[in-house]
Amino acid sequence: MSPTAAALREHLARHNRRVAFFVALTLFVAAGLWFVSYAIVYWITLLFISAVRGLDAHPPDTFPALFIYSAALLVLVSWIARALYPDEIPRDEKSAAELAADLLLAVPRATLAIWGNLSAWQRLTEHELELAAWLIERLRDEERLPLPSLPVEIPDRTARRNIVFALQLCQVIKMRRTGGIIWLSLTRAVLEGRVLADAS
Repeated sequence: MSPTAAALREHLARHNRRVAFFVALTLFVAAGLWFVSYAIVYWITLLFISAVRGLDAHPPDTFPALFIYSAALLVLVSWIARALYPDEIPRDEKSAAELAADLLLAVPRATLAIWGNLSAWQRLTEHELELAAWLIERLRDEERLPLPSLPVEIPDRTARRNIVFALQLCQVIKMRRTGGIIWLSLTRAVLEGRVLADAS
């Protein structure tokens, strides 16, 4: 394995450790928020039933199941909303209904963030690592490469997609459009030795 590939492997490992940390943190926060939500809904339900039936009343035995089904439905609604409006721009002013919807879907969105963080996990095969290292070295020598020429250099479409996505996500390369052409180049962190320093 080349030094650049070894350095890239270590960089990916550090990236994945950060991903694992944020997944665990998001999972902990989401679980805590669901617990608090359950407690609040249980208390409101108990207060309402007590006001109607008396102090000896208690929520129905099906309450936990109803809460779980409702939570699953809210998560599904949040997922659909995110799929339909992936690039929705935050607005300074919202109606009361929109604010209520944001509040209602806050915990489901936090739950979906677990999968969002987990999707940042990156893994390249040994062959893809070597190809990625080759691409990094080419960019070191030539400063930039046109993206349309990459299929000639890396014919395997799956490997090419995995490599470009992983290197972008790990802040090794960046894309910039100039003159109607998308160019690949190394990020400043790589050029300054803050990333893949062992490869220089």
